[in-house]
Amino acid sequence: MNFLRISWYFKTLIIIGIILILMILTVVISRTLMNYRTNQKIDTLYESLAIDQEEIIKDQDINHLPKPVYKWLIKSGVVGKRKIQKVSLKQTGQMRLNPEDAWLKPDASQEINVSQPGYVWTVNLPMAMTKGRDFFYQGQGQMLIKIGGLIPIVNENNNDKINESSMHRFLMEIAWYPTAAIEDYIEWTAINDHQARATMTYQEIKITADFFFENNDLIRVETMRYKDTGEFGTRELCIGQIIDYETYDGFRLPSKINISWKINSDTFTWYKIEVTEFLIN
Repeated sequence: MNFLRISWYFKTLIIIGIILILMILTVVISRTLMNYRTNQKIDTLYESLAIDQEEIIKDQDINHLPKPVYKWLIKSGVVGKRKIQKVSLKQTGQMRLNPEDAWLKPDASQEINVSQPGYVWTVNLPMAMTKGRDFFYQGQGQMLIKIGGLIPIVNENNNDKINESSMHRFLMEIAWYPTAAIEDYIEWTAINDHQARATMTYQEIKITADFFFENNDLIRVETMRYKDTGEFGTRELCIGQIIDYETYDGFRLPSKINISWKINSDTFTWYKIEVTEFLIN
């Protein structure tokens, strides 16, 4: 009788062990597949990008812009440089998906095509066992978030709301690639000495964002953007607050940015970005 009990005990352990191994293998395979598909999207992002030796940016290339934009570009160091066409970022900081959630430490990276607007952003949240990817290229956006790299909790693809919201993100982030301010797809309108409005038109999508300046630095970007890209999603005020700057490759660029949503009268900061690595072209 005791022998039968011991035998049953070991069989149970073996079955549990096999199940655990299969679960681990499933997660590993799923995460590996997600990484592979992310690399495919990065290849797509850059497949037609040719880093050429464009002419040096001169003062006359930017002095027609609204005064605060012109002064910001001067301070950013664009004069005497070539246009930024490609940017690679690594990011950390703090992130939470809901106001009541605890802060998590993300491990994120981003590849950006400036000349043909697009990006691939990936994030790993180890404590939450969550991986995410945002992809925007040729006017089409995608968002994928998986628990354990296996169970999708967000999977949005190429609808009008996510396409527009993804392009809003690209426009809000041009402080990381300030020469985009003189690309053909962006037009500027002066508001006052400390504010200007950017209108981006690309792939039949047209959006705007307001840029705020102080001491010739860009300090904040605001735009009405879809937070929820589902059927009942509405545009909400999205705010990018620049906290600090550093110099990379001769450009003065943001090193810390807080991203918030303002819904009704409540402001929810969900991502405090810290740039840990910055590569241009």
